[in-house]
Amino acid sequence: MNDAGLGVSEACNAQDSIIGSFYPRHSKATTIRQLWWPPLQIKETDPKHFQPDTTSTHHDIAPSARKWTEQNLNRSIENIDYNREKSMNQPDRDSESMLVPVSALQHYLFCPRQCALIHVEHIWNEDAATMQGRLMHERVDSGSPGRRAGVRTVRGLTLRSLSLGLSGKADAVEFHGETPYPVEYKRGRPKTHRADEVQLCAQALCLEEMFGVNVPEGALFYGQTRKRLVVQFDEELCALVRETAVACRLMLAEGRTPGPVRKPACKRCSLADECMPDRLEKPPEVTRWLLRQLDN
Repeated sequence: MNDAGLGVSEACNAQDSIIGSFYPRHSKATTIRQLWWPPLQIKETDPKHFQPDTTSTHHDIAPSARKWTEQNLNRSIENIDYNREKSMNQPDRDSESMLVPVSALQHYLFCPRQCALIHVEHIWNEDAATMQGRLMHERVDSGSPGRRAGVRTVRGLTLRSLSLGLSGKADAVEFHGETPYPVEYKRGRPKTHRADEVQLCAQALCLEEMFGVNVPEGALFYGQTRKRLVVQFDEELCALVRETAVACRLMLAEGRTPGPVRKPACKRCSLADECMPDRLEKPPEVTRWLLRQLDN
């Protein structure tokens, strides 16, 4: 292997056509393999009239031919590496079409049925709480990029992770030097569950994949307390993000909406009327309905 990561055989294949064009009289015989491997010796003469001496046991070539070969071989290797790296960095269009929103993870942990109603059945109902949250995010997104004390803030940064199958937009990302620091804005106050932390950590994992740097922590800003809550992205939280992403992506890919499960949080859900947990959690038996119809 050479320094560029190519085997000698692969590099020679790339160079055979170049050698053939330079030595038209020996386009079939004089290839890079014959210039490198014994037994072969090129006599010191005009490059246009090289005559190979196959009786020699040495594999030295003329200095002018050696210089020309090395220069063009290095150039070919650089082109091959560039094209290979370019193709590797191109996103998979099929993978792009299967990306799910980062916000879906927060919805899924809060309630899988709510997540499906929003992202599978495309049902949305805005109440006072969701309106306040939407206005807060609009104010954050409309803010101009800023810089203070060496910290550069980018708002509305588009996020993507092909490994997690996620895409979205960050409310704000502060760059402390070269390290991104995501900040997610929430209307209410800190919660007992980890849905908000999972959403923020998912943004951090997207940033790590996009920028190739470690993102150790971020912050949740809550509108009611007007304070930041610093979140450390430890291995436990990152594992929860990955598990939630797999489960959420599978549910959305199947187009499946789970049945309702009545819980206290249903009172604060803007989709309570569409979800109908009281009526559908324990639906009436069909036989009982049929008997009533027969009696009538």
